[in-house]
Amino acid sequence: MKPITVEVTRGDLVESTHQVHVAVATPGGLEIWGDGDRLTFPRSAAKLMQALPLVESGAADRLGLADVQLALACASHGGETRHATEVGRWLDGLNLSESHLECGLHWPMHEPSGRQMSAQGETLCQLHNNCSGKHAGFLSLAQDQGWDTQGYIQREHPVQAAIEQCIEEVLETPVGPAGIDGCGIPTYANRLSDLALGLYRLAQATGVRGKAVQRLADAHRREPYLIGGTDRCCTAINGELRDGMVKYGAEAVYFGLFPKAKIGIALKVEDGTVRACEVAMVAMLKQFGLLPEDALPQWHCQPLKNRAGALVGQVRVSG
Repeated sequence: MKPITVEVTRGDLVESTHQVHVAVATPGGLEIWGDGDRLTFPRSAAKLMQALPLVESGAADRLGLADVQLALACASHGGETRHATEVGRWLDGLNLSESHLECGLHWPMHEPSGRQMSAQGETLCQLHNNCSGKHAGFLSLAQDQGWDTQGYIQREHPVQAAIEQCIEEVLETPVGPAGIDGCGIPTYANRLSDLALGLYRLAQATGVRGKAVQRLADAHRREPYLIGGTDRCCTAINGELRDGMVKYGAEAVYFGLFPKAKIGIALKVEDGTVRACEVAMVAMLKQFGLLPEDALPQWHCQPLKNRAGALVGQVRVSG
């Protein structure tokens, strides 16, 4: 089938369009809209896979990690006060500090929090990085396993080696071309169809892996604010779901896995536009009965407003 088109209207005209490639794996097979062979870096959409070694190894249990920490391990959070505070508390429990993180600095993704910090003269640190929770998870695994806590972002480090092995098991194919993600760790491009099939396998996993997937998916739904934050689509969706989880990744990628429904979804917007992947993901979830038809109207059809707050158009799936 053709790619899904997300259109942006202004008045009665379509002003812009975005092409969306989607692969959905179900017990009935693989459904593709667009190019299922498209090599796609999952970016932060893959964070549940990256957190699996932390849970499957038993490290999460030995360290007493709860939903708060497991949600943060999968988060692309807004760098709001609670996000930074909880990651700092997690590191304190490991007898580590913000200086042990290797994710780098950036202002909070939640712009009001960044403006408040600047106005109050607060010091920016790595706790505000949207991936700080994931990196706390990497440090937790390294410490539990007796591995060096320095250099854990390098591909040859045991933490990243364990993640790469896990991804290959899930996808049942070697990882594709490697790049470096925004937070410094390796990211691998694989076919969109293989990513959807991998999510489908995770949705059906049993034994140790199945329990780990369920635990991480539950953390997404129980602590959705920690996954994203204020006014974030990812948080809104996970807060509405009764099964599984979804996760956004940079450059307009979205993943979802749903154990009860036995569905895996991988979505990529060709031009990397965030608003298009949000609208498209909500539409796909409704199409497959994973969200009620009347859920999240502000994300299914996003209002487009001018500087004065007047409604001037919308972002919606074409047709």
